[in-house]
Amino acid sequence: MIGYFWFHAYTGQRGLHAKHEIEQQMTELTAELDRLKLEHGQWERKVALLRSSSIDPDLLDERARSVLNLSHPNDLILMVKRK
Repeated sequence: MIGYFWFHAYTGQRGLHAKHEIEQQMTELTAELDRLKLEHGQWERKVALLRSSSIDPDLLDERARSVLNLSHPNDLILMVKRK
């Protein structure tokens, strides 16, 4: 009898093994949430720079050159191989 209850207390749907798996999953999801919050903050800053009331001229110039595939004659261009 004791063996039966011990077995189900460890391997059951709400047992010790399931609790460990849930804690591990919670740790992974918390790390992913922190990473996504950091990425969200980075995007917020970039978007704030593109608002009409506070456009950063350097960022605007960088994006325009990138989109239009243009460069200034005095620019130094480095070609990087992508893997």
